[in-house]
Amino acid sequence: MLKKLCPSLLLFTIYYLRSSTSASAAVLLQNAFKLNNTDTVASKFPSITTLISTILPNIYIVSGLILFFLLLGGGFAVMASGGNVEQIDKGKQAISGAIIGFIIIIASYWIIQLIEKLTGIPILNTTSTPLLN
Repeated sequence: MLKKLCPSLLLFTIYYLRSSTSASAAVLLQNAFKLNNTDTVASKFPSITTLISTILPNIYIVSGLILFFLLLGGGFAVMASGGNVEQIDKGKQAISGAIIGFIIIIASYWIIQLIEKLTGIPILNTTSTPLLN
């Protein structure tokens, strides 16, 4: 059934896209996404760099919280294992996964800093408003 439906759906999509005019199918996505009653994505973030500069610091905050809870959970699993080798291994895996994730996040931060210095484009603009406002 699915093998018969996919080619038909593909042909219908191609026909629809070719037959529709730009006036009837044009939608400005930047104005379609509303943040609240008055603000749209386009008014709050006029360029992609503004959006990235706002999202990245918040990603670092969330990843730091995840790191903290993984380290806490892994340490608790090791301490509460009672000598059970499987529980100790699970705790060690959580701790090592958190440390590897921390190294990746720090490396991404420094790569972004390096790109900023080489290109002069402010990616982590500290003057932008955070998403948590």
